[in-house]
Amino acid sequence: TIPKDAASGSNYQIEFSGSNKTYYSEPFTIIAAESILTPDSLIIPPKDVKVIAKDDSTIEISYTIPPTPYVYIYRSTNPGELGSLVEPVEKSLIPPVPYISEKDAGKRGYWIDKNVQKGIVYYYTLRAVTANQNGQRFISTNADQYKGEIGAEIRECESVCKNIGTRSEGWYDSCTGNLIKWENCSGTETELCAKENENLGAVVYGNNKQCCVGLRPYINQRAIGTRGICKKIIIDSQITQIDDNAKSLFGGEIKKMLAEIKQLRDALREQATELKYLKIFAREMKNLNSNMQSAIKTFIAYGVDNNTKKLGEGERAAVINSYKSAFDKLPETEAELADVIKIANGRFPSITNNQAEKRAKDQFIKIYKRVADMNNPNDSAAIKIMAYGLKQKAENRNLNSERAGINFFKNIFGHIPALTDDWNIMQTITYSGAKRMPDADKDLLSDEFEKKLGTNPNKVDTDNDGHPDGEEVKDGYNPLGKGELK
Repeated sequence: TIPKDAASGSNYQIEFSGSNKTYYSEPFTIIAAESILTPDSLIIPPKDVKVIAKDDSTIEISYTIPPTPYVYIYRSTNPGELGSLVEPVEKSLIPPVPYISEKDAGKRGYWIDKNVQKGIVYYYTLRAVTANQNGQRFISTNADQYKGEIGAEIRECESVCKNIGTRSEGWYDSCTGNLIKWENCSGTETELCAKENENLGAVVYGNNKQCCVGLRPYINQRAIGTRGICKKIIIDSQITQIDDNAKSLFGGEIKKMLAEIKQLRDALREQATELKYLKIFAREMKNLNSNMQSAIKTFIAYGVDNNTKKLGEGERAAVINSYKSAFDKLPETEAELADVIKIANGRFPSITNNQAEKRAKDQFIKIYKRVADMNNPNDSAAIKIMAYGLKQKAENRNLNSERAGINFFKNIFGHIPALTDDWNIMQTITYSGAKRMPDADKDLLSDEFEKKLGTNPNKVDTDNDGHPDGEEVKDGYNPLGKGELK
């Protein structure tokens, strides 16, 4: 920390004292003193924005003045596009460039836009701006838009405080109902933790809700951006160990991890791993932080537990490839790294991907000549193995069964497994327990599955709607009538 009265051009040296010793930094000269800057994402944007068509030629934009020196208004004719900066055409309470006194914060500010045409819908974005002592400006990053149109009834949109007194309290858009920011906007006391089966909400700035004691977030990620639902903690020693290993691996505690699996660190081995297995991920690896790059290299080179150690480097690299195939990216977080280790140990990942499972279901039909029954544990396992590349435990592998699985694969696809997805299919054939079953009417639903559903096992289209029963079930529709399959 530099003293407030430090002057540019002054020479300084920092002294550190402790343990009966004193250390000195190299002398340095202050080039320029700068006040602390506020990050763009933390600048509070204008609130309570209203957009009103005043007459046939003007639109009025009003808002509550934020505690920052400037407000910029952008206009676009395309929703989701920031557009260009709007210059005011008549004097308002808040001019765009001159300094605004902080005493104006909380008052109403107005812009009158005369450069508009009837029949065109305009989208306005208001951003707060602040500046440092050198005149450098920093702009809030909000993307909220407000619609205005001459000759049409304009619905006034504003930020409103809703769900008061609950863990979902915050600012919401009055038009769309969408969350703008989690915040205790009313000042009402709220519970500090989410209870069992309560949703933690979206991954947005300001949402710091946590599960109550004895609960943990459960994420079945069918939509990007959820923080999960709070569930009771079920102790699973293997999953606990996997989470601990992921934490050590991501945190760079390689020495500790290698000691647990009785391995010595080998720089040549790591270099060979990088050359042999990480080339195909070179572009994606560049986008990862250094911790994750090191974690992936270490995982492939050594493994993290006795089972992944026995798999070998090639199998561990295949696990990384399977993860990339399923999620179209490499793992980026500690939780995603834990899922990689789960896959290597034959455990289902916590985060799932609908598209990967849909591809697996299509392959299931090609292999087994029927639609997968996801309430059948063998069929469900087959989909998970194909979608995510779950590995069989090293001690449970049966090479004779795998040779038979390779032959079965060749009979179906006309070639032996070559790509990672091919080997995942072979693993499915060998270890999932799924099998071909009688299907009297050849509608891709096994007779057993049709009995569960209540459809006619001797009739391709039970409800006579022109769509075969199997096709409807595969696409999620009710084979006995209208609507979706429940």
